[in-house]
Amino acid sequence: ANEEITIVRLGDASIASPFTCRQSSIFPITRIIQQGRCTLVTTMQIYKIQALSCLTLAYCLSALYLAGIKLGDQQMMLSAMMTALLFLFMSHAKPLNTLAPVRPPSTICCSYMVFSVLGQFAVHLYVLVKAIEHTNPHVKQGWVCSGDSVNSTKAKEDGLTAPLCSGPCDFIGCNGCIGGTCVSDRDPDSNFSPNILNSVIFIITAIAQVMIFAVNYRGRPYMQSLTEHKPLLYSLIVAVALLVGVCLEVSTDFNAYLMLTPMPSQELKFQILQLMVVDMIGSYVMEVVASFLFYRSACMNVTDMLLRK
Repeated sequence: ANEEITIVRLGDASIASPFTCRQSSIFPITRIIQQGRCTLVTTMQIYKIQALSCLTLAYCLSALYLAGIKLGDQQMMLSAMMTALLFLFMSHAKPLNTLAPVRPPSTICCSYMVFSVLGQFAVHLYVLVKAIEHTNPHVKQGWVCSGDSVNSTKAKEDGLTAPLCSGPCDFIGCNGCIGGTCVSDRDPDSNFSPNILNSVIFIITAIAQVMIFAVNYRGRPYMQSLTEHKPLLYSLIVAVALLVGVCLEVSTDFNAYLMLTPMPSQELKFQILQLMVVDMIGSYVMEVVASFLFYRSACMNVTDMLLRK
């Protein structure tokens, strides 16, 4: 009666089976190590992708909020569906049949992870800042003033006739006149109103999200490479092609469905396209540099370091 009752938990048989297998080889042991490393690498990828996505979206939403603008429902739906599909395909990566000679990093708090995340975020941040700089002049050209705008108020104080809807004005967010009142599209709590700044930030943020998945997929020597993982590869190619088509306005109907404003000039269109290319190349270079400088040291534990000395 005093003996302790052994409770069998779910999964105990699966854990013990490789070590009780009646075979002449240690294949079950190596297989479970391969699957464990594949799971660990996938988990590390998810941490990196989530960190970069949160940092990029935080700046994107902050910039839009300060301008009194927000993303449209169709834009957020497309971005969410694209992210969900990429996560789904990435989680279905299969481990390789050979055991990798190097173990993956055992913690996210290592020099490789920090340098990689900060370096890639610096590239995405630079591209977003430059995109906003290129877009701001076109946003101001679209403003018109009314009798209650800043220009009109100053004119009244000087004893002049208040102009009605006369050219660009200094009132932030002026979007037209209704009954002599300046109508603003820059109220974050108001209904969504498409504008060029919203359209450009959506395109740049979407391409940054796609590149975050493409660059941070580890692949070999732990799991299938990106070229071998066809569902993920094809989905990334389709996403990039779709965003390039949106930027070049290949289908005006699709852009209208996403509530994107037409590009005001060919110059801005190609400036945004150049920034998309910079984001692709820059984030990839940062990941390669981080892997070259810090990945091997991040994979070593204390025992490996002592043996190396």
